[in-house]
Amino acid sequence: MELYDKLSNVFPADHLSLSTTQTIIEETDSGAATSEAIIEHTGTEVLKISKDLLVEERDSIPNNLHAEVCDGVIGVDVKDKFIGYFELKSACTRGNVLKACSQIQHSYHHFWSATLKCSIDMLGYEEKGIIVTQPITDEERVRNRKRLIRDNDRKILFSSSRFLHNLLAGKAVINEIGMPLLHFNAGDVISLADLL
Repeated sequence: MELYDKLSNVFPADHLSLSTTQTIIEETDSGAATSEAIIEHTGTEVLKISKDLLVEERDSIPNNLHAEVCDGVIGVDVKDKFIGYFELKSACTRGNVLKACSQIQHSYHHFWSATLKCSIDMLGYEEKGIIVTQPITDEERVRNRKRLIRDNDRKILFSSSRFLHNLLAGKAVINEIGMPLLHFNAGDVISLADLL
């Protein structure tokens, strides 16, 4: 796998792992309600890039220490060329999904910076952000619907309620980088085909 070969020439091997059956992205906070995302991909080689590589790349940039990164990245480059940025959050709330969006965006920039150091051509890769949370509660759904109606009535251009609604409907995009976002509930087994 080209991604693995080139990244492992520059970054420590413990930041990278390959699998042909299942990849698990784990939350490092032991108290988090969403502790992992499981990606099934029997027969397809998938590269898991740990959060540590993103942190290392972030820390190499002056004045960038406060930018949080996502929980992990996966890459495929054999048949399909795909990069998935995973962020795990405990609750499906507007604040959490906006924070996850920011972490995915920072991770995107740090990963691209890392690929430049390795002479990896990222053109042709499809990239998506994947947010995994506990299922949205009925209370949060009702609260979000009310705020969405209010924001639409006021013609608010950016609405966190609209963003959460679009995420749950499969229509959210990080506008600054044009990256589509997907949402999965914690405990779902995610097929690689669901991401491509």
